[in-house]
Amino acid sequence: MTETSDFDQLFRQYYEPLFHFAHQFISDDEDCHDIVSSAYESVWNNYASIEKDCAKRYLYAIVKNKAIDFLRKNNLRCNYVKYVSVIGEHEISSERLGERDDELKIIRRILDDLGSPTGEILRACYIEEKSYKEVAEERDISIATVKKHIVKALKYIREIKKTLKPLPIIILIRNKDRTIMEKEHDIRKMEEALDIFEQAQDLTPEQLIALQDDDELKDDVALIHTVKEALQTENSMDVEARLRRFHARMEKEPAAKPSSHRRRNLFIASIGIAAAVIAAVFFLHIDGKEGTDRATDAVLTAENLREGITVTTNADGKMTVAGKGKQAESISMSDFQKVLAEVGVSENVTLDVPSGASADITLPDGTVVYMHPGARIIFPNRFTGDKREVVFEGEAYFKVAHDPAHPFVITSGKMLTTVLGTEFNISTGRSAVVLVNGSVSLRQTESGAHVLLRPHQEAVLSGDKAEFSVSEADVTPYEFWRDGYLYFEQAELKEIMETIGRNFNMSVIFRNDEALHYRMRFIAQRNNGVETVIKAMNDMGKAQVYVKGNTIYVE
Repeated sequence: MTETSDFDQLFRQYYEPLFHFAHQFISDDEDCHDIVSSAYESVWNNYASIEKDCAKRYLYAIVKNKAIDFLRKNNLRCNYVKYVSVIGEHEISSERLGERDDELKIIRRILDDLGSPTGEILRACYIEEKSYKEVAEERDISIATVKKHIVKALKYIREIKKTLKPLPIIILIRNKDRTIMEKEHDIRKMEEALDIFEQAQDLTPEQLIALQDDDELKDDVALIHTVKEALQTENSMDVEARLRRFHARMEKEPAAKPSSHRRRNLFIASIGIAAAVIAAVFFLHIDGKEGTDRATDAVLTAENLREGITVTTNADGKMTVAGKGKQAESISMSDFQKVLAEVGVSENVTLDVPSGASADITLPDGTVVYMHPGARIIFPNRFTGDKREVVFEGEAYFKVAHDPAHPFVITSGKMLTTVLGTEFNISTGRSAVVLVNGSVSLRQTESGAHVLLRPHQEAVLSGDKAEFSVSEADVTPYEFWRDGYLYFEQAELKEIMETIGRNFNMSVIFRNDEALHYRMRFIAQRNNGVETVIKAMNDMGKAQVYVKGNTIYVE
């Protein structure tokens, strides 16, 4: 986007949905307006570098994180902050965010068709924001009857949504022949979701754990939020007035006004996606010599690769599943079975992603691992026993399939990570784990040091003391990696360019001392060429970047 009119279009398209998204978790209107305006201010300062394909995901991620920060600063109950983190992330996942606008339209049409008293009860609960008890007393009915009407509406909405989407025949048959027990299970699950929704600010630890671990329950709670949002947006706001107010404020802050020659903070470009096989990069500092016009301050050098992504078995079989210099699709268990059929039966499988490659793989239990360059994982061709055990080295984002009866255990050096079903990022290089949602138990195998993480926390294992240090963490970069993006928050250009070098198999040379330490926000898709990145970098006006051969030069 290079024109103010493009920004205005983005503002008109998403301001109101973003406001209502924030309003699901924060009751005060002005606080919600402040959060959304702050998100747009970040875009305004840097909109010339933003690709439209990234803008929606970026805006929702900022609003979610700012809402969580607001709740923490205002000392809201810890469990409510966790609730917002879980549901907020669920709502802005790539799959749900892509369907969000159409889903709201469908639900609005369905709500218009609901007669009395169900429609009136929904509006009393989710527009007037009355409790189930208040609605029951006003209508002289029981709380159970209020819930019954809401469950009836939710079931109707869910069934209508299903008919509007193509479903596999096997699912259609199953729905047709569902037993009474299954229907009763649905009702109980929805009633549990209603209780969690109403009691969100006073959740018990048991309710929070159930929400984190149960995807079906999470879907039902998210549906209630969507119904509330659809009802609240029946009366639209004056977005044009908000836009005029925004421009008036920006005109009073000339430093924030966008410029075609000066791009700041936000860098959204497109860079290579999973399994773009590239070479390892290491950092080497070379002192500049006196008297030279341009000293070479830093060099990021790419190594040559001999192999692509490989699978090795304990039957001494080995096979390349993604060739050097090629992009690979996501690797499923069926892909591994084909390999095993060729190289021989094996109890354990080793997947090596070479330095400079990335890949997402699906394990036998349905767990998905989004692996970074240079990562290795060892796992069985099928999980048996009371644990699901793997050995891991490197960095990856784990999305562990829920199975309370069979904990998922990762051995990485001297650290054991145990989960039931959750999402987290692990880096053995830093001996660190960042929890996105769910719960994770960490233990040092020698000292016995132990820690239990909550969402948005990071634990780092100290090599000297063999103890864990725990701190709050921004999970946005890890979520973006899972969704196919690179994300940096006020990172030094040296770190950004090192990552670009790894992802494109290119050396990087800095010839500008100051450029090494420039800081900027950086979001980038991992599925396009380096040319797009270089162009966007030059548009920012921070440094002059160009490509010669297989080297990126930063002047």
